[in-house]
Amino acid sequence: DNRHLTVSGAESSGDSFFARGTVSFTSGANEGRMAEIKLHRARAAGHLIELWQPAAFAVVPGDQLRLR
Repeated sequence: DNRHLTVSGAESSGDSFFARGTVSFTSGANEGRMAEIKLHRARAAGHLIELWQPAAFAVVPGDQLRLR
């Protein structure tokens, strides 16, 4: 589903660091769109990001984004 994302590149951030923040999509079908982050959990295999509302389009491996 488009509400739960697993991302890499945020290894120095612990649990909840990005909670209540935003994700901005910088490539892919959602490029230029922004969404609010509900939950952030640090995992060894990547960080789990849960959005309040699903992304408008499918998020696929290789899509780039910015967490704030």
